[in-house]
Amino acid sequence: MTGPKDISEKSIKRGQMHLKPHTTGIFLLFLLILFLGLTTSTAQALTHPCLIFNNITETPGYQHRTESPWSDWESDIISSADWALPRNFSDPNWSSYNRAIDRSSSALDLALAYQITGDTTYADKAKEALLNLDLGDFPYNFDYAYAVMYYSLAYDWVQPYLNSTEDETVRDKLATLADELYYRLNDGGTSLDYHAFSDFHGRAYPPMGIAGCVLSDYTNPNNLSLNSTPSDWFRVGTHDLFVNDTMHSWNKSLIDVVFDGSGKFSQGSYKIYWEENMAWWFQVYSHFTGNIFDVYPTAKKIMTVELWDTLPNRYGANYGTLSNTKSFAVKEVINLLNSEERSYALKYLDELETTDILPYSRTWAISIRLLYLIYDDYSSVERKNPSWTSHFDPTSFYQVFRGSWQNDSNWLSLITWPEGFETGSNRNMAHHDQLSFEYYSRGDLILADGGEEKCVLDGYYGPFEIYHNTIMIEDPRTPFDIASWSGSRARGIYKGDASGLYTPAYIKNLIQTPWMEIVDTNATVHRLTASTFHKHYLSSPINYERAILYPEKDYFAIIDRLEGSEPWVYRNVFRPTSLNITPSTGTTESEVGHVNIDLTIGTTAYDWLSLPYKTETPTGITTNSIRWNTTNPYGKKVEMHLFSAPASEILVTKHVTKIAGDDCESEVFLPLVYFRANETNDLYRVTVLLARYSTEEEKIPEEIPVTGNGTAVKVTSSAYEDFIYTGKGESSFGDITTDAKTLFLRKTTQPYEYTFTEGSYVSYSGSPLFEVSSKIDYLTLKKTGENITFKIKGTGTVNITLYQMNPSVSYQVKRDGITYSNWVLTDDGRMIITTGLSEHTFEIEQTTPDTIPPSIANITVTNITSNSATITWQTNEPSTSLVKYGTSPGNYMLQKYDSSPVTSHSMTLTDLSPNTTYYFVVNSTDACGNSNQSSECTFSTTAEAEDKTPPSTTLTLTPQPDERGWINSIPVVVTFFRSDGVAYTNYSLVSQTGPWTTVNISTA
Repeated sequence: MTGPKDISEKSIKRGQMHLKPHTTGIFLLFLLILFLGLTTSTAQALTHPCLIFNNITETPGYQHRTESPWSDWESDIISSADWALPRNFSDPNWSSYNRAIDRSSSALDLALAYQITGDTTYADKAKEALLNLDLGDFPYNFDYAYAVMYYSLAYDWVQPYLNSTEDETVRDKLATLADELYYRLNDGGTSLDYHAFSDFHGRAYPPMGIAGCVLSDYTNPNNLSLNSTPSDWFRVGTHDLFVNDTMHSWNKSLIDVVFDGSGKFSQGSYKIYWEENMAWWFQVYSHFTGNIFDVYPTAKKIMTVELWDTLPNRYGANYGTLSNTKSFAVKEVINLLNSEERSYALKYLDELETTDILPYSRTWAISIRLLYLIYDDYSSVERKNPSWTSHFDPTSFYQVFRGSWQNDSNWLSLITWPEGFETGSNRNMAHHDQLSFEYYSRGDLILADGGEEKCVLDGYYGPFEIYHNTIMIEDPRTPFDIASWSGSRARGIYKGDASGLYTPAYIKNLIQTPWMEIVDTNATVHRLTASTFHKHYLSSPINYERAILYPEKDYFAIIDRLEGSEPWVYRNVFRPTSLNITPSTGTTESEVGHVNIDLTIGTTAYDWLSLPYKTETPTGITTNSIRWNTTNPYGKKVEMHLFSAPASEILVTKHVTKIAGDDCESEVFLPLVYFRANETNDLYRVTVLLARYSTEEEKIPEEIPVTGNGTAVKVTSSAYEDFIYTGKGESSFGDITTDAKTLFLRKTTQPYEYTFTEGSYVSYSGSPLFEVSSKIDYLTLKKTGENITFKIKGTGTVNITLYQMNPSVSYQVKRDGITYSNWVLTDDGRMIITTGLSEHTFEIEQTTPDTIPPSIANITVTNITSNSATITWQTNEPSTSLVKYGTSPGNYMLQKYDSSPVTSHSMTLTDLSPNTTYYFVVNSTDACGNSNQSSECTFSTTAEAEDKTPPSTTLTLTPQPDERGWINSIPVVVTFFRSDGVAYTNYSLVSQTGPWTTVNISTA
């Protein structure tokens, strides 16, 4: 055996354990020791095992060891331990698997096998491994991390089998190893600003915490030259990991360097590098101290993010390195969740385990050793979806819209990389994806991010703007060179790189109501991509605003506003895709597969697949519309219609994306579609994403004229008409007028739902709907019957005026759920609310039944002819329209009805008799069923004018199959009738195939 002093004095070999002197903050250490109560004089001896369990029989794996999957997991543990039994752990130079990560993993298996079986053969070999834990290769820093973690766990499980001398030796060696890892966290205080989270630090801080627990009673009895203590190690795994990292100078926790406030990891699929270590640590802390999720909520966020950020099919999205893969990470901490969260997680896991629709995807492995110890039998636990769907967080770089928890739900993600979130890594900072989106609907990923393609053709790793659904800019004064990666002179937003964030996104408004969800953002663009890590500087900045609207969880509208002080050529780049792919079979152009979509530009089918790779191609088409059809992985036909206004020149490039998996087969061709606008200072674009199954009703979009400045789109379905506008200043479109920057309005016969940003009013058909005394950040309103709910955000004190209210009823107004009294209702139907603004929700409800019928006034008959007349009248509240009429007083045998609730009524009666007096009444009924009917009125139609209209010039006679004799000398009589009895004198008959031989015509 090697004694502890021999460890510190042994000769250093390249690639093996390397020990150095350490430094630490004495005062800070002293405070932490006091706080943790872990001084050498007060440390209490632990009873092992104590990290994950106190007795193996407590664990789910042991309790269910005869059942699946625990029996399979146990078999794997025993098999791995059996593999390690012949190994000589005193040999420092194994021919294979000699790295510390492998040797320590074998020690873990042996110790756990001993706990499960009680077989001392495993205990003896685990002891041998622990007594030689300083041997083996340590080629990378993270080898120390895994060695500390696995040896700490192995020691906890085999400690009762050690004699006192062996125990002291192992503890000294383990403390020395932990001290070495502590040193390497910042190279002994010389690398205070460096981090490599996935490669090292994210894997190292959790083992530090585990070592701090398992050796919390360690007093260094042999006075080893250690410059850190269990208190330091525990601090690293807790305070430094979650609160503020004292090992480095960035003045934030290690977690905060690479995770946003929602727990979203900025480095994508590199989560697999650290998640096992985190899971072991979270379980150790929770058993040893108390549930870590209660103490450090961020711990729960980073392990459960897949519950809200994954696609509806439960595969990962394509953000950064993430790719369409499956993650079971939440399974490793499911016992730490509360019952509600556990139900969500189990539902997610069930769906993940039963789906296998992407044959080129992969499932990231998790630790079955840990699962054996913590994953219980949850078969009787209720599975349910969360009550929430979309996930918005102003501290996050990743906003997610979600329609439902069905696998064919609408889903859209938006990158909102915030100011101050700088990871120091090109792998995420130099993905130029700021304010880009990814779109899934009808069971398919229809507008995908490019991910990181690295196998086929150029293997660019996906950093450039063309890998994202974003905007691009051309400089018409000094054109950019043709980019090697895109074949285009247009460039995208340069987000940043390892040195910093250059184009932060700011969230202006997050709106989340039952009827409308909006993420409203902006960024100031100074720099465009010149290469992955180089940038073009613009001659003047461009203000860019992107908003995503999701009305009634129905479809998405993308609002893009670009405003500059000089002309630019603005583009939108869209990436039509499908999870249905023809996979790549190699890396050359002829071997690269493709997404299986049929593309139509305008009304023209477009053969994008025949284009040369990476060559920007004008189509010669200017349009609002592109469509593509595919079959989703569930076998259903999907039709996608992307409609974007203003109509623009369309260019197409065949390029490469990663989709439907993580391996080389999933790197395939797709069409990049550019909407290229005319040169302009300002561009206001509205894009609607209208995916549907072929069996669903098609929504019809159209660009409508705007009087003023801006762009408007109308979307029509059988249930509603939607109007979506963005522009500047006061503008009118359709029957709508507003001064808002962006507006959405939904109507049937009358508007009942509308939302606007940065405006003060909206009117319809010349009548105001809503008005605020000064411009606000946003308003979103929905009317249901006589009740109204609206949410409003702004500053200052304002008067809010709602029009077309019913002055005949009583209302109750609530602000943020509390009765509010500072309002009045005028006789002409205006409700005026005075309030200070921040962000408030108002609810307006009728408190007494409306028993007063609508008043009827100004009955007028116009446009009287011999067979028609138009009757108009006014009511004081929206109500239906009914005219009952007849030709004798009080006898109304006829009627005409319109159920639309209006205040200005107009009904045109037709098929009337000439020169006749009609008697009529008008009737209107309000939403509460109150009906009012006018007194009887009359009008007379005019006499019929002399018929001076010539008869039809063509009479078509068509014989039936059994009337063949009709053309064989059988007489036919054609008779023309006139009501005045005067015979026609001019006529002709023409045969379709030739002249008539005999024509006999009678007239009457």
